[in-house]
Amino acid sequence: MVDSLIGVPGIERTTEAFRQKLVESAGRLGMQPDHLATIISFESAGTFDPAIRNPTSGCVGLIQFCRKAAEMAAKSAGQSLSGEQALAWLGAMSGEQQLDYVVQYFLDVGRGRKGLTLEQAYLLVFAPAYAFSDPSSTAYASGTSAYAQNRPMDVDGDGRITVADISRKITTRYNEGMGRPRVPVGSGSMMAASAAGASGAGLGMIAFLGIGALVGWFVFGDRAEELL
Repeated sequence: MVDSLIGVPGIERTTEAFRQKLVESAGRLGMQPDHLATIISFESAGTFDPAIRNPTSGCVGLIQFCRKAAEMAAKSAGQSLSGEQALAWLGAMSGEQQLDYVVQYFLDVGRGRKGLTLEQAYLLVFAPAYAFSDPSSTAYASGTSAYAQNRPMDVDGDGRITVADISRKITTRYNEGMGRPRVPVGSGSMMAASAAGASGAGLGMIAFLGIGALVGWFVFGDRAEELL
């Protein structure tokens, strides 16, 4: 039984109920809970806020659902919502509720595949078409809008953003989290989380995360064309 989660930014401010649901959700996917927590921390800029919006793309929530993904989520719930309606619907949920649609997203876009690695799961969020590609595969090349919007990922400046480049961002967040205190799951964890949160809340969190927090908000337009 999982009794703690990786110390990625923001996890210490989540509720006990959310952490328990996260562990349950990872189990439904055959994923390591630490991997799912890392992806959510990265994509939500360290907030774990189901309503958080990317200021550029408008994507929303724990894994930054964009328009097509939000519409897919609504459809899975038996609702016919489009564009902004679907995004607003997701953003109005609690974190625990939205986790159900995070699970559904991975199952839908990953074609039901379970036991994903950290890198595969993150690529399903960021660049679904390349989730199971060779690390040397080029996802975005110089001269395209997608490359321009995500240029910081091209760390060697060769004009290509590869699967390895994209994976490196999430593994860096994971390794940093592994170097921080773990956050309890289960009995008594609420008190521990409250104490941790009080020491770093508000502007303290922003100061700690700095610009690096927004690294999770790379934008390559809308992910819609790669979801199906």
